[in-house]
Amino acid sequence: MRDLAVTFRFGETVASVEARPDGAITVLRSGKKIPADTVLYSAGRQGVTAEAGPEQRRPDSRYRGRIKVDEFYRTDLAHIYAVGDVIGFPALAATSMEQGRLAAHHAFGEPIRVSDTPQPIGIYSIPEISFVGRTEDELTDACVPFEVGVSRYRELARGQIVGDSYGVLKLLVSPEGPQAPRVHVFGTGRHRDHPHRPGRHGMRRHRGLPR
Repeated sequence: MRDLAVTFRFGETVASVEARPDGAITVLRSGKKIPADTVLYSAGRQGVTAEAGPEQRRPDSRYRGRIKVDEFYRTDLAHIYAVGDVIGFPALAATSMEQGRLAAHHAFGEPIRVSDTPQPIGIYSIPEISFVGRTEDELTDACVPFEVGVSRYRELARGQIVGDSYGVLKLLVSPEGPQAPRVHVFGTGRHRDHPHRPGRHGMRRHRGLPR
């Protein structure tokens, strides 16, 4: 998107959109004004929980119709549990299955074994995005030292051969051990095994990343 001259304005809030004969002007809360031919405003997804009935659900309006749960995925009604899309992020099949397992164990009084393995997250955008582990900000707040390694598809022979130039692998690696606290993958087919697996010569070193 940056190659298409798209500008990202993070941390901004839309205050208003003014319709003009030749287009529209989006006014941001910071005072910036952005002229455009067309404005697409996306506010996220809304949970469809109205049909559940007030006796079975107690959605919080702050959660856009999603049902609020505790650490055991129990709603405000102790005998009702909720998992998956209806409770919000991450709303993925793999994580929803794990949520359902924990909820079922708690509901039947069985011992709960919580997995220490971070759950991977996938975003089905174009190109796809996958990541697992903590972010740079989270590692920094936790005082965990890390190094950053980046490998781009367009720098690899396979990527150049098939014309798959839009993609990147990013690793956050701790120099104190072999673990990789964070992995980001952007590109086509990132949610499954893919032939574009960067080798050691395809990894760019950042901030003294160990070879």
